[in-house]
Amino acid sequence: MTLAQIVPAHPFSAFIAAVTNMFERAAERRQTHAVYTKTLNELSAMSSRELADIGVHRSEIPNIAAAAAGME
Repeated sequence: MTLAQIVPAHPFSAFIAAVTNMFERAAERRQTHAVYTKTLNELSAMSSRELADIGVHRSEIPNIAAAAAGME
């Protein structure tokens, strides 16, 4: 006989798992947003000449930041 057969499951185990999952997903979203914001800010701070040197147009910055954060 195993312990799982002797001791019944905690009545709130599904709720606890759902809350834990919610916090993990929120942490992942915060991390993704932090990468997006950092990339966006760094590219936005560059001059048009610097952007042209790396082959980026200013209108592409949000798309590049989203790709860097894995949002696309």
